[in-house]
Amino acid sequence: MGYYAVALIMIAFTVLEGCTNNLVLALDESGIIHVGGEVLCQDCSHGWNEWVYGGKPIKGFVTILNLIYY
Repeated sequence: MGYYAVALIMIAFTVLEGCTNNLVLALDESGIIHVGGEVLCQDCSHGWNEWVYGGKPIKGFVTILNLIYY
């Protein structure tokens, strides 16, 4: 019975160590948000390069960001 108790404790410790390792890694980047995707103009026929670089913003235009988690 002592062998099984030691084996169970070792398995539990291994699982706990793996979970806390992932938690610590996640805490390092908790303030960083990576956003990727495509931004289109109001009429959706011109890419964002058409009006962002060197262009003027559209008056009254509201930017909406939709996040999709995979």
